[in-house]
Order: sequence, then structure tokens, then C-alpha cells
Amino acid sequence: MRGFFPVAVIAAALVLASCGSHRSAGIPIQPAAGNPPSQQALSQLDALACPEGVDAGLWDELKGALEAALRETGGAGDSPANRQNHGRVARATRIVSTPPTGEANCVSDLGITDNGDGTYTLSWHYRNLGDYGQDGKVGISDITPLAQHFGEIWIEGEEDSLTAVIDGSGNERVGIEDVTPIAQCFNVDCAGYWIEGSDSDEGPFSEVGTVSVDSATGASDGRAHFAHIFTPGEYSYFRVTARDAAGTPGEPSNTVGLALQILSVTPTEVKEGTVVTFSAEVLGAGPLTYEWDFGGGAQYDTYTEPAPRVVLTRETGGFPASLTVTGPTGADTYPFTLSKLAREWKYEVVLSNPDGSLGGGDLQEHSGALWLYAYEDYSWTTGDAAQKWIVSGAPGNWDFEPIDAWGSLRISQEGTLGVAGLAGPFLDKTLTLWEKRDRMWTAEELLSYRAMSRLSFTYSGEEPFITFTLPDAPNSDWIEYFWRKGGVWERGILDEPGDTSAATGRTGVVSATDPEGSPVLCYRAHDYIDETTYDAVLKVAWWHPASGRWEIIQVEGGQDYDPNLGATGFYPDVDFRPDGKLGLVFSRFGPEIEGERDCQLVYAVFDGAYWEKEIPDEVHHFYPNAYKSNYLSYDPLGNPLIAFTLMTDTESGSDNSARAYWFNGASWDKYALDEEGYAKGVAFDAVGNPHILFTDDESKEVIIAYYE
Repeated sequence: MRGFFPVAVIAAALVLASCGSHRSAGIPIQPAAGNPPSQQALSQLDALACPEGVDAGLWDELKGALEAALRETGGAGDSPANRQNHGRVARATRIVSTPPTGEANCVSDLGITDNGDGTYTLSWHYRNLGDYGQDGKVGISDITPLAQHFGEIWIEGEEDSLTAVIDGSGNERVGIEDVTPIAQCFNVDCAGYWIEGSDSDEGPFSEVGTVSVDSATGASDGRAHFAHIFTPGEYSYFRVTARDAAGTPGEPSNTVGLALQILSVTPTEVKEGTVVTFSAEVLGAGPLTYEWDFGGGAQYDTYTEPAPRVVLTRETGGFPASLTVTGPTGADTYPFTLSKLAREWKYEVVLSNPDGSLGGGDLQEHSGALWLYAYEDYSWTTGDAAQKWIVSGAPGNWDFEPIDAWGSLRISQEGTLGVAGLAGPFLDKTLTLWEKRDRMWTAEELLSYRAMSRLSFTYSGEEPFITFTLPDAPNSDWIEYFWRKGGVWERGILDEPGDTSAATGRTGVVSATDPEGSPVLCYRAHDYIDETTYDAVLKVAWWHPASGRWEIIQVEGGQDYDPNLGATGFYPDVDFRPDGKLGLVFSRFGPEIEGERDCQLVYAVFDGAYWEKEIPDEVHHFYPNAYKSNYLSYDPLGNPLIAFTLMTDTESGSDNSARAYWFNGASWDKYALDEEGYAKGVAFDAVGNPHILFTDDESKEVIIAYYE
């Protein structure tokens, strides 16, 4: 539980900038200029009666000194006082008010106090040199308090005493010299103050309120002071600026900032293993620095962003977390318990067609939504389905867009929808790319042939990359591709064997894009050992733009492959870990022994030189390809999730089971999703929840299994 502030007032008078320190309470070296007196003012001085208790001789002396000072100030139009009067030439026949300016009139003790109820109090002392009566204007009557306190002294530390106010000369004694500030600042008017706020201590400042000079208190026994209660609103920095009756601004005060407080952190209850953006409500003046500590419940120890996007670890329970925020006005730490809750598998039917056939695939995440391709009632005669859709959204909120395109769905980095497929009936195929840009679909025919196979499709940046094989020797022995570059299609051959005397082909072709946007393919190649013998080799072809060449990387198989393991490289899939390393999943099987084979599901990672492999699962079956339709994806922590179809074969037939194996950082968590299912894809949503697409062969449904 975090510490709490008491309801009582919390002082936070934090001076962030100053308009100059006061040598004393008196006149500065260059005093703020007022306006010369009128003849009427001089008459008022002459008629001013001696205050009770003041020596008549002293009174006459002070009046004479003030009259002389006033006449000297107003005697010449080009006097120093006039030159300082905001560019105006004052005349002895007219009284013009001026706001307090200059160092002596700068409020330098503005403070701010937290009242504990969401309001704050700004407090400061009145400053208007020569206004000894503290009524808002420097005038004839200010000689009265000077006479009443004549001869009094004050010492350092008593700058806000009444004696210090009247000591306009600043020599720590009230004397005849203190009439000079009255004359020099004559008619300087402080009608009140503007309250100004900003989100930076350097401004700009905007008016958020006003305070009248009449609201000041304490003028009878000391320097008058103000206390203004307000609600900060959008600003964290504040100052006050004196103004005269006409609204002319005078000297701005020092700037104060709100004392730093962390009011709340959200969220504090999360799901394990997800990606969560945290935020905090912070009250106080910036700039601010942040240090988040999630108590071991996150991927990294600390985060320094104001609103970090955090990958949470897979453990559940409570974690002792905290946030520390530091700014110009101090620091605050907010301890909280991060409660990480468990997730569970849930299921949702996306599409159902109990009286016909259906299918779905190409599950992927883009721009915060899941996307997939789905269809109903495929016909071998026409090579097409009666109804096709691009489905997007999330469980509970799916959008179906009917389309004419048939094939594999991919989405470019900028959001272009693409479907690459083989249009037309059997033995009359056309390789076609459909793309949707600016809400319009276009179709581009690339190649017509009697048959094509091994189709794969991905986007290299914004450029589509499509692979295929042709049925005729020697074409079936290599992979061809179409790659659009700058609007022009390039046709090429990938990994052409040296000996093509017998066509054995490339199979199981899948493609992806590396973090730099280059295409990567994984496929099973039949390479020759000698003129009559060949073996299956699992390969990766990786485009390197710097060299402009394909790098062919052998994963497994060939002459170096252990013959006791049988055949390898079936049903591969490829994806990249968050750290950029290439990952693969595929299946292999061993030689037949008494009618059965040992089958293995293989997970591999390429470290740049070698393949690191492990076996998440293995079974003993009649049929060699026990692991079919393998799909690979990575959670935000970099842990692999494999979805696949397990063929549990018997002598009378086989049963399909959709399954998922998810590495938790130490071991593989294994989930049986559906006993009649056939895996069709896997993807993580934007917050790290896995989604597995499969079809139920018995109920004729396309289903999403999601873990949240």
C-alpha cells in the first residue's frame, strides 16, 4: 500500500525562478519611475494635516522635503523619471497611473500550498515602492506613515515588517530620505494581480484569474500579503503579475510549480503474458523523469517512458511494483501491487456451413486487428468457391468483406490487402494477384499455364513476392518467382539444381519477410546424391539486398542426414523472433519398423551460423506424417507457439486433432484444442493474446481458439 498525504495542508512553496533578490525593502539603484505631480497634488500636500502624535517640526520638514522632491521630479520633461515612464513624457498638469515595475517591485516570495482537497493557495507579499500606506497607489498620503514611524529601524530578516515597508531607501531606518521614493514613484498604481499559468516554467503564461489589491491583509502591522485559493486545472506552473487600473502589466513575480504527486497508476490488474500500456496521473511541474519497476513481473527490470508499453512475463500473482517520478519540484514514489491474472482458452465460431464445405486460413495481425481468408463450397470443376470473404476484427466483432479473389491473403506494411492465387479450372490456371488500395480492388494476371503449384505469397515492403512451380521437367525441379519492383514485375528462378536429368521438384514452399523487408522461403528440395539417388533436403532461401543474391541455407537432410531418421522437412513454416532470429517448425519421420514409424515435431532457430533444434513432441504411428499443417508464431516475450494437426492413425483410418504447443520459457505447454480439428493458422493480437484458427471437420465450422 502506498504512503498517503494527510488531509492537513502540505506546504509546497517552491521557488523555481526569481525576478531578482531584494537588497532590502527599499529603493533599488534604478527605481521604478512614477509620474510627476499636478498642482492639485501639491495643494493636497500643503493642506495635509499633521498626524496625531507626530512632532509638528518634523511634519513640516517632511512635507517640505516631499514638495522639493516632487517639484524636482516633475520640473523637466526630460528628467530621469520621465525617461523611465514607459516612453511617455509626463507633465506637471496631468496625473497618469503606471503599474509597479523594477526590481524593488518584483514579487519574489510567491509560494504555493497544497490544501489537500484538490485546491491550492498562492501566497505572496505586496510590493509597490513608495506606497507606505499600502492602499494600491503611491501618493501624498504616504508621507503620513513615514512620519508616524520616523526613526524606527529594522534588521535583516524583518523585510516584511511595517518599518521595512516604509524604509523606501533601503538603509534599514525610516528617515527623511524615504520621501524620495514617494516622489520618484508618484502615482504608481497597483490595482491588483493577474494569476498566470503555464505548462512550462519558461512560459508562455496565460491568465487564469485575478486578485484585487483590496483583498490584501496584514497592512496595519506589516507588509500586506495575499492568499488566493484556486484549482490548478491544466497548468503546473504559476506566477502573479502586477497591473494598474487600466490593465497595464507590471513586474511579473517568481514562478512556482506544483509539488510533485503521483495520484494514480493504471492498470494495476492485468493478464499474464500480455502487452500492456501503463500510465500515471501525475500532478506537478515538469519536465519529469519516470522510473517504472514491475517487481520482476515484466520483460525488463525498469522502464523510463511516461506511458511504457510493457511485455509482461507469464507468471501469475501479485508483484511489488512502483513508479518514481522526479521533476524540478522534487520526487514522489508510488508503490502498488501488480496483480497478474491467469488466461484461459476460449472458442468462437467464425463461419459455419453444415450443409456444405468451408475453409479458412492465412491468419495474421495488422493494425490492431486479426485478418483471415475464408470460403464456402469449393468446386474442383471451376477451381473456385461459391462464396469468399476477407474476415477482420476480433472475437465477438468480425467484419466479413465478400471478394472475388481466390488464393492466399497477405497485408503489406502500409495496409495494402493482397490475394495471390490460381484462378480457373483444373488444367487451365492463371496466376493472378488481386490488391485493394484506396478501397478499390484491382486484378493483375501474371501467367497462364495448364497447372501450377507450390504457391507462396508475401510482401517485401510494399512489393508483392509470389513463388510457384510448373509441372513439366525441368521446371518442376526449381522454384520460380514473380517480384514486383517499382511497378515492374521481375520473373526469376530460385535454387536451380545442377543436374536436371530427372525432375523431382520442390515442395512445401512457405514464405515470409525478414525484419528488413527481404523475402525468405523455406522448402523441401529433392537434391541428387548421384545419378540415380536423391534425398530430401530442407532449405531456406534468404534474399540479401546488399549482394543482390539469394543465400541458400541447408537446415537438414542430404548426404549428411542420418538415414536412421528416415525423411525430414515436411510441412515447414517460418517466422522471425522479436530479436530478429529466424525460426522454423517442421516434421520428420524415421524408417518403418513393424509397420510403424517414429514421427517428430521439430522446432529450429538459426543463430547466423548454426541451427539449434529441439523436439517438442514425438509419436509412434502407422502413417509417417503424423504432424501436419504446422504453423509458427512468437509471443511478445519471444517464446514460440506452434499450432499443428496431429494425425492419430489407426488401421481403419485416421483422426485429426488440432493442437498447440507453447514454450513458457522453461518447457512446452501442450494444449489439445479440438479432436476433429485441422489447424489453419496462428497469430498473436496486438496485446499478446494467441489466436489459433482451425476447422472442425465434423461440425463444418471455422473456429478461432484464443487465450485470454
